Amino acid sequence: MIKSTWNFNKNYSKWGENSKVQPGFGSSYGVAVFWYSNNTIGIGFNPSFTTYNLKWTGLDTLVGGSQVSYESGVKFTGLDIPIYAKYMLESGAYFELGFQYGMLFSAEFKSNSAKSAYTTEKNTIGLWNKAYYAPIVGFGFDMYLAENLFLNGGVRIAYGINSMRGHDGIPLRPDGQIGPNSLLDGSLYDSKKGSHFFWGGVNIGILYRIDI
Repeated sequence: MIKSTWNFNKNYSKWGENSKVQPGFGSSYGVAVFWYSNNTIGIGFNPSFTTYNLKWTGLDTLVGGSQVSYESGVKFTGLDIPIYAKYMLESGAYFELGFQYGMLFSAEFKSNSAKSAYTTEKNTIGLWNKAYYAPIVGFGFDMYLAENLFLNGGVRIAYGINSMRGHDGIPLRPDGQIGPNSLLDGSLYDSKKGSHFFWGGVNIGILYRIDI
């Protein structure tokens, strides 16, 4: 699966162009297992190793009034475990609805700039919740290739319902320490505003059917 990945938090809009969220992308690969009680309704289980990326671009004003631009981002690695029901039409088109548990193993923050103070790499997993829960919705098709062999293609989206805490994309904090800033820092942000993962992906795979 190739997917567009986001973290929604209203605090990100505080800085305007000085720290702006940009599109991020990720990927997943794993194994899907389905059991069909008939030719129409099935239950699926699809554990997958996954990556998520969040991106920012921004400007910071230095002493004297000059500005420095930067690009920053955080790359997550983890494991997704979705369980869902799948409704299949005779044409091979399907609709799926379910729930996903996601685990995060690492969060690697990196920023780049012409100024060395704005160039850094650090693991920020301690600023994030290490698990999220998300309802998922998807649709697609299973195309017949040969006896018991099918090509699967589809689209799936997920929205995390628990707050992930998290941080911004600013590489140098106001106190001069290496960033980023926690979204729970009450001196900068409204810590009551939740932080939620969202992703939408396009997937492709090969299915083999076993009749039992």
